[in-house]
Amino acid sequence: MTLPKILLFDLDETIVFSEEMKTKAWSDILKVYGYCWEEENVGNLISVPKEKRPKTGLSPHDFIEKLIVDLKLASLSPDQDKREEMIKTLKDQWTSSLIAQAKLFAKEGRIREVPGAVGALNGARQKGFRIGVVTQSPIEYAREVLTFLGLIDR
Repeated sequence: MTLPKILLFDLDETIVFSEEMKTKAWSDILKVYGYCWEEENVGNLISVPKEKRPKTGLSPHDFIEKLIVDLKLASLSPDQDKREEMIKTLKDQWTSSLIAQAKLFAKEGRIREVPGAVGALNGARQKGFRIGVVTQSPIEYAREVLTFLGLIDR
């Protein structure tokens, strides 16, 4: 039995530098709570301190829940059912904002490939490998980024 030749790659920070888009998306939704995701305070918004930023690798639900706890936003919704509703709302807002940022960055030509990533993916395809991209980010965001890089539907 011959196994298919398949390579899987993570999207964010492996194929594309996404931190700037994600920073803008987080700032969009946190501003109603008086916070921004930038490194320094912006206007009258307080920068989320590095020690209060959840580590990457968490599921979106867990990331947002930890952020709510660390920023003490839970006091706005102390009831667990209300907290789950708050998590869902923030996740939906973040998804919409991230997709909007990806579209804006694509329109402005600001999506940045990790150096050599597109060439490596194209080279692997030429050698007969099937390529898969994995991400915890929204699929619409991934499509926007991969289309901009010329990797979608190949």
